[in-house]
Amino acid sequence: MSHSHSGVRTRQRPNTGVSKRQSAQNNRAVWCGFLLGVVGYLILSVKQPAGWGEGLWALLAFIVVPVTVGLVVNRVQAYGRPPRPTFFAGAKAVGWAMFFYASINLIVAGSRLGRPDGGGQEFLAGLLATVVYTAIAGAAAGFTNLALIRITAKRSNNGTAH
Repeated sequence: MSHSHSGVRTRQRPNTGVSKRQSAQNNRAVWCGFLLGVVGYLILSVKQPAGWGEGLWALLAFIVVPVTVGLVVNRVQAYGRPPRPTFFAGAKAVGWAMFFYASINLIVAGSRLGRPDGGGQEFLAGLLATVVYTAIAGAAAGFTNLALIRITAKRSNNGTAH
């Protein structure tokens, strides 16, 4: 807390060490990652896995798209970002894209099946699957981003790269 000139106490935000420019750059990194994730999942939704199998689809959906998003977020974000926000930047970027992708696919699949009883159990199973898929993809992107800042930090400390 600090005192203002009028004698009224006002709350100040603690200094987090992040400038407005860095904050804007970090937000831009998440948005760039999200847009890349949307494009990646749009490609997956157009080319369904029937032709190439579930294993390849899972590899693309849970590894290739999230790791690519993690790489992009890492390249766009401000240098020296703390670990926790770094992880969540990657996780948010691809997590929201996966959430929308999985939700839309479940809605489309549900409408094709056309259950007369409302399909309450199917809805809950679909919701659970969406949350699990989102968590897996988000973790992959988050850990990718986190690993890359740690690698960069080690290289910087050794003097080989910055």
